[in-house]
Amino acid sequence: MKQFVALVVMAIVVAACGESVVSADFEVTATTQAAAPSSTAVTTTVASSARSLALSEADIVTYIATVEDALAGTAYEGEALAFPEVFVATGVLFCNQLEAGQSPDLVLTQYIESLTGASVDAAPLDDLDMAGGVLGAGVVTLCPNHMTLLTGSG
Repeated sequence: MKQFVALVVMAIVVAACGESVVSADFEVTATTQAAAPSSTAVTTTVASSARSLALSEADIVTYIATVEDALAGTAYEGEALAFPEVFVATGVLFCNQLEAGQSPDLVLTQYIESLTGASVDAAPLDDLDMAGGVLGAGVVTLCPNHMTLLTGSG
């Protein structure tokens, strides 16, 4: 059920932001099945994301491992490994928003409000940790050109 919720939340975030997450051939779909997506679907989705960002398989593996490290000890531990397509799509969304000129604070605020329906101040700590971990991992591995936005250095 948690995996289904993650897929639905991703679809809501995509719809709320009004942006294409990765490319025209990438879709986040929610089903009523609680089962994990097939490995073929995961491979296809991740490969689709990699083409749109010109990422290598190693980049994606590094990103997912970095997200998992950030989520260790939270309610989201293991989720990036279980559903890499959701986390890759979220990381790509965050990078696209940064590329469009949004600040990291705005990106996180919009995401948390969409995810929880609450303000950042009222959001559960695990949700804040997850969002920050996904943004940080995305910047480090998917769009390192935005590193100065997180570090404040030039």
